[in-house]
Amino acid sequence: MSTQPTRVFLKSMLIFPPGTTVNDLNVGSWWDGKSLFYQDYKDFKNTTIGNKSDNLSEILEKIEKQLVEWDLLENCDECDKTFSHLAHISVEKNWKIFWPKLIPMFDRNSINKQVGFKPHSVFAIPRDTVDNFITILWKSIRKHRLLTKPE
Repeated sequence: MSTQPTRVFLKSMLIFPPGTTVNDLNVGSWWDGKSLFYQDYKDFKNTTIGNKSDNLSEILEKIEKQLVEWDLLENCDECDKTFSHLAHISVEKNWKIFWPKLIPMFDRNSINKQVGFKPHSVFAIPRDTVDNFITILWKSIRKHRLLTKPE
């Protein structure tokens, strides 16, 4: 496995124009000939970006699969150590950054707060929070690498 992807590398996977390369990898065209959120991001009128048909889990799994394919991430069979799982938990914990107007929900049978968004719905974040999302991805990769590091 090579070095850890940088924040710029991850950002290029999400919003850079088609044809962009970083470290000889075609990060601007890896998903259907473009970066994952490029279609939304290139239109400055869009106040949110995302992948119009995928939920958070699906998006994270796509990113993870591509990073593994590029040999930038270790394939992991332990569900609680996968990059996508770690990133999903972090997005849930930080949901107020992305969706500050949502009202916290409480389970009827407990006093525990539930996530203020539905992870199974179509994923979109305000365009001005893309760097926060990238930081979550980057930190999740670091944590994944520490958890899967051979002893």
